[in-house]
Amino acid sequence: MPLFFTVVVCSYNREKYIADAIKSLLNQSLDKRLYEILIIDNNSTDSTGEIARDYVQKYESTHQIRYVKETNQGLCFARNRGIQEAQGKFIVYMDDDGIADPNFLEVQHHFLTDFDYVIGLGGKIIPRYVDGKPKWIDGILEGLVSKVDHGDKVFQYTGKKYPVGCNMTYRKDILEQVGMFDTGIGQVGDNLVRGDETELYERIKKLNRPVYYLPKSRVEHVIEKNRLTRDHIRKMSEGVGIGRRILYFKADWKGKLKIRLELFTKFIVALVFALGYVFTGRFKKAKAWVNFRLDVHRGFGKT
Repeated sequence: MPLFFTVVVCSYNREKYIADAIKSLLNQSLDKRLYEILIIDNNSTDSTGEIARDYVQKYESTHQIRYVKETNQGLCFARNRGIQEAQGKFIVYMDDDGIADPNFLEVQHHFLTDFDYVIGLGGKIIPRYVDGKPKWIDGILEGLVSKVDHGDKVFQYTGKKYPVGCNMTYRKDILEQVGMFDTGIGQVGDNLVRGDETELYERIKKLNRPVYYLPKSRVEHVIEKNRLTRDHIRKMSEGVGIGRRILYFKADWKGKLKIRLELFTKFIVALVFALGYVFTGRFKKAKAWVNFRLDVHRGFGKT
């Protein structure tokens, strides 16, 4: 039976949660002959690699599971290594602190076999707050912790919506066709630069092939308290700006204008949201919105 999916889990220093991510994939309802689990260790300095290798050794007789070390530092290098190593028709990306629903792959398999012209999918990503949801965050700012919830209806992605890395599926040949992930963008080690998934999707969009949102394809994303501190959110927000700046220098004059207009428009929108929260006495949410957009602009201004 040919492999339908390769589930790629790229990991860097995630010893606390990598086991839960792997177990959620081992326990999928889909026929085990239809998918493989590929763990890409991107130079972890903790016990992530050891934990992953232990799971491979324990389950390789009952599951298709492999471990690969990618020594080029950076999430895009790890993701591209996953493409090179994958044996499945479709590549499913899930974060190393993600927890897939038991029917995660089965839902995707049913949809992609029923609609074989579809080249990619995204699904729900629901935060699992270890220490409770903070008061300053709202439904939109939860995007900073990779929340994706566009409702319960299936739809084709258009406009600004696109699959997000913790729950992102593309056909392998499509990723190869568009040139894979741009290794000049994205997270490297502990930095939090963003923009690689957006940039990839912009290239995929040019193929005019359908990519769908599938709400029943669901992953929980573990969010610890340390990822909600002002310092971490600042670094992440600046990373968004740095990512936009990298794309800015790659763009033609129209692309540059588009990025600047986008940054300006989103800053105005942030001020509107903040004022709305001020008038209703929700000052923490107002401050969070202003800080976020200021941090993005600060990142965009960095050289």
